Amino acid sequence: MFSEMDFMLRERFKNISVQQLFERLDLPAQTQHRLEDFNHAGSDIASWIEEECHGDFNMQLALLRQFLPDLARWKASPANRMALADSLRPQVERGIEAMVVQATAQDSVPRMGQRHDLQAALTLLTWMPQIYAGICRDFTCRILPARRTHSLRLASLQCAIECLGKVVLLSARCYLPAPAGTWRRLHTLFAIATKLEIVDLPGAGPGARTARDQYLLATLFAGAEPARLHGSNQQKLIEVLCACAPLADIQATTLSGSALRVSLNQDLPPLTRSRVRYRGEPLAATMDSIEWRIDVEPIAKLLQAAEKSWPAGLPRNAQNVLLHLQRSWANSRHRTGTRHASSERCKLVTGVSHCCGYLNRISTGNITWREFLARLRESRPLGVTPVPANQVEDGLPDAGESGSAEYQRLAQHAFSARIVDSNSRGARLRTESELPSHLFVGQLLYMIAERGNRQLAFVRWISANSDSTSIGVEYIARDATPVHVAFCAGRKKSPYLEGLLIPGRASRLRQQSLLLPTPFFATGSCVEIFRKARKGSPVRRLQLTNKVTTGRALGLFLFEQR
Repeated sequence: MFSEMDFMLRERFKNISVQQLFERLDLPAQTQHRLEDFNHAGSDIASWIEEECHGDFNMQLALLRQFLPDLARWKASPANRMALADSLRPQVERGIEAMVVQATAQDSVPRMGQRHDLQAALTLLTWMPQIYAGICRDFTCRILPARRTHSLRLASLQCAIECLGKVVLLSARCYLPAPAGTWRRLHTLFAIATKLEIVDLPGAGPGARTARDQYLLATLFAGAEPARLHGSNQQKLIEVLCACAPLADIQATTLSGSALRVSLNQDLPPLTRSRVRYRGEPLAATMDSIEWRIDVEPIAKLLQAAEKSWPAGLPRNAQNVLLHLQRSWANSRHRTGTRHASSERCKLVTGVSHCCGYLNRISTGNITWREFLARLRESRPLGVTPVPANQVEDGLPDAGESGSAEYQRLAQHAFSARIVDSNSRGARLRTESELPSHLFVGQLLYMIAERGNRQLAFVRWISANSDSTSIGVEYIARDATPVHVAFCAGRKKSPYLEGLLIPGRASRLRQQSLLLPTPFFATGSCVEIFRKARKGSPVRRLQLTNKVTTGRALGLFLFEQR
C-alpha cells in the first residue's frame, strides 16, 4: 500500500527539489573551522564534559549551550560530526528527561520557576536534529566518497526525525508548546525522506524503526490531544501508538474519514477536522498547497471493535487511554455552541475533599454566600467567620486556633484565575499565579466567579508557558451537597468516604447524580449516603446505575432508590 502512496506524495513534491527542502530547515551555515575551547577534549567530548562538570547537570547544560551551536556550524567532515553527535546525544537526552521527570513528579504541572529552565532545555535539544539534518544535507548535496555515504545519510536523517519526535513528547509531558520551528522541521524532514525514497528503510541495529514510523509516532501523538492526559497516561498513549502506528496511512488526497491534516509550510502540529474548524478559518485557506493527510481510520476502527471486549485484566486507566484515543480521532470531541469572551475573575478550589469543605462553610453559615462573594471582589482571603461553637452542626472548627489551621489547609488548595471565554458546557481559564502542586488533568474544581456564578467542573486540558497557564474545564453542575458515602455488600459496609450529591435542577443531565471516587465505586454498586453537614440526616440506600462522565479517579454516577 505504501508504494502507490509514496508515488502520490512524490508527485506532490515534484516541483520542489531536495536542496530547496533543506533550505526550508534554516540550518546554520558551516563557518566554524575549529571547536574553540573544546579541541583539547578529543573525540570523547561527552566524557570530558561530564568530568569537567562533576555530574552537575546545570553546568553540563551551560557547556552544551555553548558547544551544540558550534558543532552545528563546524566545518568538518560529516562522518566526524556524526561521531561527535552520536556520543553527545544520549547525555543530552538523559539529562533533559531527568529534568522533565523531576518537574512533573506525580503528574503535576511544572511550577512557574521551572518552566523557563524546561523551555531552555527543550530549545537546546532542538540543536541535535539541526546537527543531524546538516550532516544529512552534506551526504545528500555534496560529492563525497561513496563508502558508507548511503548508510550514514539514512542514519542522520532518522536521528534528526527521532530527536524532533523526542522534543514533541517531552514538551507535551510538561504541558508546554513545542519550541518554535519544531513542526515545520519535522514535516520537512519527512518530505526529504520521501523525496529520497528512504522513508521506509529500517535503520541499523535490532528493532530500529523507519523514518515513517518515527514521524507517525510524533504526529499521531500530537493529534491525539495529549494535553487532555496526565503524564503516566501519556506514556501509555505512546505505547499504544508504537503498536498501532503501522496501521496509519499517509495520503496526498482528501479523505472523508478520520484524518489528521498536515501542512509543509506551517509550523503546526497535525490538525483534526474539528480543530481546523475551531481555528475559525476555511479548510482551503488553513492548509497551503503542499499538504498531506494521515488516515487514522484503521486505528479508530480497531479501537472501536476492541471497546466491545476489553482483554481480561486490562487496567482501568489503560481503557481510559484507549477510549480517549478513539474519541479524539472520531471527531466526536469538539466544541458545541459559541464561546463568549470574558475577563471575569474567579476563585478555584481543587479536589473533592476541599470542595466539600468550602460547600460546607457556605451551607452551615460559617461564612455567608454574600460575604463570600464580597471577599472575592475585594481579593480578600476566603477565611472563616467567627460563630458560636454550638452553631457549627457538622464539627467544623470554630474561630480559635484550630479554625486558623483549617483555613491554612484549605487555602493551599485554592487559586485565582480569569475566565477567557465560556459557554454553557465549559470554559477556558488563564492564571498567572502559581498552581497547587496537585492540579492535574481530570482533577475536580469548584469555581466561584466574582459575579456569583458557581460551577463544579473537571479539568480537561492544561497548556502552560513561562508566565501563565491555560486550563480547559468541563462544567458538571452549578451546585452540590457534600455527603458521606459507604459501599454496601449485604450487611457489611465500608468506612464512609466523601462525595457530592448533585441535584437535578443544578446538573446538565437534569437528573440527580453522585460524584464518587471510582476505585471504590462502580456501576452496579450499592451505596449508603447521608448529608455531611446536617446532624440527624436520614440515611439513604441507592444503586449506582450508570457512569456518565469521569475525571481522574472520579466518576459521575446516576442512581436509583433501593
